[in-house]
Amino acid sequence: MTSSWLWDKNLSELDAQKILKDDRHPDFFRLAATLLARNNSAKEVFSVYLDSQHFYENWLAIKKVMRRDNWNLPRIDYWQAIYEKLKDKYKGIPLRQAKPEKNMLCKMVGEKVKLEREKRQMTQAQLAKKLQVSQQMLSRIEKGQENVSLSTLEKTAQSLNLKIRLELKK
Repeated sequence: MTSSWLWDKNLSELDAQKILKDDRHPDFFRLAATLLARNNSAKEVFSVYLDSQHFYENWLAIKKVMRRDNWNLPRIDYWQAIYEKLKDKYKGIPLRQAKPEKNMLCKMVGEKVKLEREKRQMTQAQLAKKLQVSQQMLSRIEKGQENVSLSTLEKTAQSLNLKIRLELKK
């Protein structure tokens, strides 16, 4: 495979190979998603860039990155089939989950938003409309999966007729 799949990356093929050998590298998922979106030869990918076991263990998280671009959907289907074929080979090996750990502060804020919304008998869709965000975004906020900006938090408080009290202590 030539480095043509790296055409828009400021990265050498050797650097890409190093990143793809280490699934703890901060650019691993982004680069793996790019590689898989631009190549449909499992033999080539696994022999040059990505270890098949690393692919198997991290597929759920890689797929999540790939889903950000609708152009990748046909490639996701292809690589999902490859993943399914590898299931027997790597049976029993734990998979890296696509869900990030929840930040306790985000979880606390989300629970408070949900409680106050429900007190006012509002649906997520109604509050989301007031906040000018999608219902899905509000759902993620309420679950503590979204790190909301201070301005979004302020808008939320205003929409629910609440005040924000911030206290930083030592």
